[in-house]
Amino acid sequence: MEGGNIFEKILRKFSHFASLIIIVGYVVYWVELLFFKPSSHTSYFAAFFSLILLIFIFFRKDKYGVHGNNQEEKGFPKLIIYAGILLSAVVLLIGLYQSLLPPHLIQETDAFNYHITIPRQLLLQGSFAHIPWSVGDLYFLPVDFALAPYWLCTTLPNKIPQFVILLGLILVSCNLAKKIGSKSNLTSMLIVFAILGSQNVAIQSGTAMIDLVLCYLMIAALDSLLEGKVLQSALEFCFYFWSKSFMPVQNILILGILFLVILVLKKFNFKKINWSVDCPLPNEISLKKFFAWFVIFSIFVGGPFIYKSVKYAKTPLFPFFVGSLSSGESDSDDNKRTEALAKKAEQILKVKDDYDSDRSISAFLKHLWIVAVPEKDVNNRYDYPIGLVYLLCLGPFIAIILKGFKEKKVLLLPLFVVASWYVWWLGSHQSRYLYVPVILMIIIILSQKEFHRTILSVGLAVALALNALSLYRAYKNDFGKPALEILRDKDKQLLLLARDVKPGGAVELDFHDVAFAEFKVRATNYNSVFVLETP
Repeated sequence: MEGGNIFEKILRKFSHFASLIIIVGYVVYWVELLFFKPSSHTSYFAAFFSLILLIFIFFRKDKYGVHGNNQEEKGFPKLIIYAGILLSAVVLLIGLYQSLLPPHLIQETDAFNYHITIPRQLLLQGSFAHIPWSVGDLYFLPVDFALAPYWLCTTLPNKIPQFVILLGLILVSCNLAKKIGSKSNLTSMLIVFAILGSQNVAIQSGTAMIDLVLCYLMIAALDSLLEGKVLQSALEFCFYFWSKSFMPVQNILILGILFLVILVLKKFNFKKINWSVDCPLPNEISLKKFFAWFVIFSIFVGGPFIYKSVKYAKTPLFPFFVGSLSSGESDSDDNKRTEALAKKAEQILKVKDDYDSDRSISAFLKHLWIVAVPEKDVNNRYDYPIGLVYLLCLGPFIAIILKGFKEKKVLLLPLFVVASWYVWWLGSHQSRYLYVPVILMIIIILSQKEFHRTILSVGLAVALALNALSLYRAYKNDFGKPALEILRDKDKQLLLLARDVKPGGAVELDFHDVAFAEFKVRATNYNSVFVLETP
């Protein structure tokens, strides 16, 4: 089928293009930060170079061929497929429209607080030195740095790279599904429907949030590893591993749990290790090579942020263990600053209990339902709902886990989902940190032909329809409006204020979320967890 072959070529050629965007952006940001004159904007070089790479990839001959035969599944209702394609297009078009607008939505708070604000203030400062008032400047921000050259090359900050990477997430998910299970075109279509039908994905599509970007990096790293591209996998995983301050701790815990579970299962005669149900582990995986490349890349991706955290917060992983590397001279300004940072860090770490602090067994069982559905208005106690697709996949996922136990197989990807969910349950209960396990669950289920049932596809179509309607209702007030008109009032004030600020000058403000400030800022709202009162 010609259409299937075209889609297959798209998967092979462009599924990891988003990784190139991130790598190019990261290098360009550092070059412009360290060697260019201080500025509130970046050049167009990252966007231009990425476009050149896209054209090169388009015309490059695909030396890898395709994933075997594109098997067709007969008897599947075409009406559902056509409806799914139409509804997916609607969701993507609304997301694309939103990505062309500057940040202004309530769910883009973190973009205002630090995702865009910190890279921009550092560019204005002209160095990587700590911004004295900013607590967020001590976070690990390699992905933020990588996207900043695209965000800040336009007159107003845009959200286009997040939308492009959402497309990348869809493509690598289809790719991974074909590697671990069915290679039919229907598998890819159902994956597309399921991802765009997931409420948590729809909520962030077209926004300035970066959780879907992080999800892409993890799924892409797995896809590259199964492809045998160890260097590429190590680099993608490296950006994921260092993307947030808590990610190294979280990932080490997940990998530790996986290792212990595998050891225990082997004691119970689980001799066969599979990636998933019908995808055995290769005889040789270059884990030593993977780890070696990961360490090398970490020097450049995580290293600068570790250095900054140690220098200014006396800990390798702010906000954890602040002051643990302190000299102990309590009367010095340096240690007074560390004490102030320790208090802010304590406030930051308490956020994990803002999204339901009950971690009992009964709460765990209840949350499997509650996390998916609205509880109050459009949200629930875990922030925004994951949605219907997760509920459709939960039963089949449990069935796959039980099948693995029955056949005495260690299923790595399903176990990774369980371990990730367990670590999430121990930490912050924000549903946006469940993207990776939820997307992996979708891939695992829909890669198996036995679950390609009409009733499941109808559920996916309903989820897509609900998302399309929800997005239209959420963003309809933005349609047709000029970019300046939809901005927050304080952002309009920042743009007006920029006209009167002398080049290189700094302005004292009583708020810290200054993504639109084209000048250096000194924030004084010391009650905020993001603002530090320096000695």
